[in-house]
Amino acid sequence: MANGADGTVWATGNIYNPFSFSAGVNLTSTGSADIYLVKLNPTTGVASFGETFGQIATPNSTDQIAIGVATAKSGGVGLIGSFVSEIDFDGNDSVGTNGTVGTPGLDFLTTAAASANFVATFDSSGNPVKSLAVGVGTGTLLAIASNPTQDAFAVCGVTSVKATGGILTGTNTAGGGNDIVVAKINATTGAVIWGKQFGGAGDQLCQAVSMDNSGNVIIAGGYNGTLQFGTLAAFPVVSQSTYSLLYAAVLASADGTPTAASTWGTTGKVSPFSIAVDASNNIILAGSLGASVNFGGTIGTVADLGLTDAFVAKLSVTAPTLSPIWAESFGDAAHDQQAKSVATSSNGDVYVGGLFSGTMGTMNLTSFANTNSDGFVAHLSGQDGSVLCAHVYGDAAGVQEVDDVTVARAATGGLVDNVVIGGAFTSTITFTPLTALYTGTNPVGNPGLAASYIAGMSSH
Repeated sequence: MANGADGTVWATGNIYNPFSFSAGVNLTSTGSADIYLVKLNPTTGVASFGETFGQIATPNSTDQIAIGVATAKSGGVGLIGSFVSEIDFDGNDSVGTNGTVGTPGLDFLTTAAASANFVATFDSSGNPVKSLAVGVGTGTLLAIASNPTQDAFAVCGVTSVKATGGILTGTNTAGGGNDIVVAKINATTGAVIWGKQFGGAGDQLCQAVSMDNSGNVIIAGGYNGTLQFGTLAAFPVVSQSTYSLLYAAVLASADGTPTAASTWGTTGKVSPFSIAVDASNNIILAGSLGASVNFGGTIGTVADLGLTDAFVAKLSVTAPTLSPIWAESFGDAAHDQQAKSVATSSNGDVYVGGLFSGTMGTMNLTSFANTNSDGFVAHLSGQDGSVLCAHVYGDAAGVQEVDDVTVARAATGGLVDNVVIGGAFTSTITFTPLTALYTGTNPVGNPGLAASYIAGMSSH
């Protein structure tokens, strides 16, 4: 999900069976998995626009998968995902043997590869502006973001080859293994402003991306082997066979030149799943710890109590490095906890959502059953990371998770700091005092959870 500068909510995901978001917005898959994109009223949750993106050719048996969505200052929408064979971004194109092929690079893409990733841009009404098929080998694009003060999108992910499809600019070479790929996209035209590939011996991964109020792009992920951003100091060499050390880097707005970067940790797998930037350009990372991490200075070590713990860290940019302001972990010794999404409010407070079983430490949350995960949302102080409030959503019988948290920090009036969450669940999920939502079994062919949800809630 993503918030527009005016508070409007855009959501994307996958649809297998016909679904109605509201009267007049009835969506249908052309076969197998299709992508949906909907525009929701931030107060009522009612959809004013909705479309599915699938395959025209028959048989319609290939999958189109949504990965992420973002909205820019002018209301433009950016979407990333993957597709097999072809994908149609224009709802005016019919389907089946009489399907009307759209304009390649505008509202229609094809690939001769087994699969490809895409970056697509739309105007504020959902009309396609430009689309780009991106080749990343066995890798994938993983994240897209914008900033309410900027008319641009940032995308990032991992590539096993020199990325193709026009996503790169300037001189870039593959480093061996998996590399970081990151690009900045003009939200009005869909054109690539700049694109970079960073790599070295071993594997390097970008899992999360954001954009600050000046248009600089912030990325985070994990790496093993070697990693260096431009002329900045090289990171320590990591010999582990899995992504290990956590890193974050700032890339200049104009051309992607690295201006600051830091890494933390020594062992284990650390996964930053989400980045947010507050109104003062401080950076907030959220994810999971597979080992304790020493952030240095007065912060010291943030403990992983066992298995994986959720973590949130706030950083300031002190080029050429990033300096932690505070960092917190949430979990217990016997179960897994993950922070999947993070956002900031107009006053700099932090909202984080994810999934967990067991307990969440200082959040004072306990799961309904340790055999399944439940969703959680917490409101943290932007000043020191202390927990202001937290809630668990789920039941003992099913699996529930919070995958996205958005906060309309740039909106005005009654919509400022409007909080919307989204995710997936089986069995029952209840948002007191609202009526409980429930599901049956998974639809045929759906490998994920049985249903998705979107919920608006108070900022307190």
